[in-house]
Parts: sequence; structure tokens; C-alpha cells
Amino acid sequence: MNQAEQLVTLDEGACGQTLSRPLQDGHGQMLVPAGTVVTPSVVEALRRREVAEIWVLDPAKAQHQTQTQAAALHAQRAMRLERLFRRTDGSDGSTRLLAIMRRYREVDAP
Repeated sequence: MNQAEQLVTLDEGACGQTLSRPLQDGHGQMLVPAGTVVTPSVVEALRRREVAEIWVLDPAKAQHQTQTQAAALHAQRAMRLERLFRRTDGSDGSTRLLAIMRRYREVDAP
């Protein structure tokens, strides 16, 4: 289970939420793709196919997960720049180039 998703029944107010997993029938045929916003017509179609529960995104957890991924990417970019510039001679030119690259890649951004 993804930390940013939760299992809900169709009766729990699934309308307006976003599917976190695709829905397939017993033969593997796609019913509704992941990322679809659940509407009343989708709920009715799923009820006709006797689907009782669906996985939806938990908005609060999804936002936190997105922020965590952004922080990890930020750290990865910083490490990559340090690795690329690890053997520079510390001259004024290489120091300025590193500063420019950090600003360009938003590594120094809060």
C-alpha cells in the first residue's frame, strides 16, 4: 500500500476523490484508470460491476509525500553538483561556476 492512499467503500463518499490505482475486471480489462476523479456516474458504473471498495488518494498524505519527494530531489541535485565539482582547483572561476550551477538547479533554494 502506498502511504498516500486509502481504501474506501463506494458508500463512504468516494465522489470527488482521485483513484490511486487502476480498476480492472476479473479478466484484467481496464475499467477505470488511476488518476481518475470519481464522479457519481463512475460510482454507479462500479456498483453495476459489483465493485465495493476502491483505492483513493488521501490528499493530506499525498501532499506530504510530494514535499518529501521534492526534498529528496533537492538533496540529490546538491550531491550531484558536489560530485561534479569535487576535483576542481578551487580557483575563482570554478567557484563562480559552481555558484551559478547551484542557483540554476535551485540547490541553494530553501
